[in-house]
Amino acid sequence: MEENTKKIAALLDHLVHHNEHHAEEIHELAENAKKAGNDEAAALIAEGVTLMDQSNKKLREALKALTE
Repeated sequence: MEENTKKIAALLDHLVHHNEHHAEEIHELAENAKKAGNDEAAALIAEGVTLMDQSNKKLREALKALTE
């Protein structure tokens, strides 16, 4: 694998794991908003987590394409 591709793959791998950690934290925010009685905010936050998960899926696909 070419050196630049290795760097891109390493950064993507790091970012995916980083994003997963933040998605967990943001999911907790949604739960807290729901507990606080703000269902609208909870739903919007949960939607944001879903979008993060979709983004991470694409990043994982890109990582796989780089490393195959």
